[in-house]
Amino acid sequence: MSTKALCRHAVTLLLAGIFFLLLGAEVWRSTQCIEITNYTVTSDAVQNDMTLVLLTDLHHHVFGRGQSRLLDAVRDCKPDAILIAGDMFTYWDQNIDGTLYLVRELAKIAPVYYGYGNHEERYIQNTMADLYAELTAAGAVVLELSYIDTEIAGNPVRIGGSCGYLMPQFGVQHRFMRDFEYTERTTLLLAHRPEAFLSWGGMQRYHADYIFSGHLHGGQARLFGRGLFTPESGLFPQITDGMHEGFETTLFLSRGLGGSNLVPRFFNRPELVCVQFAGTLP
Repeated sequence: MSTKALCRHAVTLLLAGIFFLLLGAEVWRSTQCIEITNYTVTSDAVQNDMTLVLLTDLHHHVFGRGQSRLLDAVRDCKPDAILIAGDMFTYWDQNIDGTLYLVRELAKIAPVYYGYGNHEERYIQNTMADLYAELTAAGAVVLELSYIDTEIAGNPVRIGGSCGYLMPQFGVQHRFMRDFEYTERTTLLLAHRPEAFLSWGGMQRYHADYIFSGHLHGGQARLFGRGLFTPESGLFPQITDGMHEGFETTLFLSRGLGGSNLVPRFFNRPELVCVQFAGTLP
C-alpha cells in the first residue's frame, strides 16, 4: 500500500473515531445531564407565589448514588410541591425499591403528589401489587381517577390524576373529570398522556387550570429542537414538549428523565420542569 493510501486510511480511521467519540458523548449527555426548564406563570387564580416541580418518565434511570443528582436538582428549584406524572419505573420490573426510596427522599423536600402512567398501570396488572399502599407508605399522595383538595403555599388547589385517554366513552374517566372540574379552587391535573388534551379534544371537553404531562419522552431523539418519534404520532410529531395554552387551560409537557430501552435519548437531555407561579398578592 502506498504512503498516500496509508495516510487516507489513517485519516478515515481518525475521523471515524472522532465521530463515534462525539456520538457516545452525546448519548451520555442525553442520559446523564439533567436540564431544568423554568416556566413563570402569572395568574389571577394563584394569590401567593408558588413553585411546582414536575418529574416524569424516569423509567428507573439512576442519576448518581441514591439519585443524588436528581434530588439536588429538585432541591435547587425550592419547590412548594412535587408533582409526578407517571412512568417512574417500567412495568416489567420486579423490584421498585428504587422508586420507593426516591419518593421517600422527595417527600423530605416537599409534599409529593403521584399520578400513574401506563407503566404503573401495567405493573399493577402484571404483579397484582398494592402499588397505592406502597407509594402512600413512602410518603406520596397517590392520585389515579381521584383528587384531593389542599393548599400549596397558602393557595387553595384541587390536585387530581388520570392516566387515561379521557374520552367520553370511557365512563369512569368522564365522570371523574366532570367531578374534578366542579370547584372554585385552582385545579392541577396530573395527566400522563398529553394526547388526551392536545390531540383528542380534552381541552375543549374538560377544564383544568393547569395540566402536567409526560409520556412522549420529548420524541426520544431530537434534531433542531424537534422530537423525531412518538408511538402515537409516528415520525416527526408536532408536539413533544413545552408549555401549551388553549381553552383557558395551560399544559406543561415534560421530555421526561429516562427513556426507552430500545432507542437511546439523543440531543435530548433529561428534563426537570420547574413552574413558578407569580401570585397576585403583594
